[in-house]
Amino acid sequence: MKNSRLSLILDDAAIIAALTALPEWQKADSHLERHIKFQNFRNAFAFVTECALISEKFDHHPSITLSYNQVTIRLTSFDVGGITTRDVDWAEAAEKCAAKYKSSDSTAS
Repeated sequence: MKNSRLSLILDDAAIIAALTALPEWQKADSHLERHIKFQNFRNAFAFVTECALISEKFDHHPSITLSYNQVTIRLTSFDVGGITTRDVDWAEAAEKCAAKYKSSDSTAS
């Protein structure tokens, strides 16, 4: 998937359309954000490990925070200054991965 699509900055309408397929994600400032609560640390860590592999595959590296069983992901394309198709593609791949490990979702506090 490396560089499979051009990194086009998405306008608000395109972001809203993309988020209809990613209902757990939200636009926050100039990035996409997702909070996930897992059953335990092991599942959260396994998910983050797979996210590292997704990042290498897409050559796109988000901000990921792990706090025991909660993971926060922030995606933006710093090189072009906004949310792009790469961010949406990465989020879609991460959602498939998260389904293997998550037991419940939550907004991390």
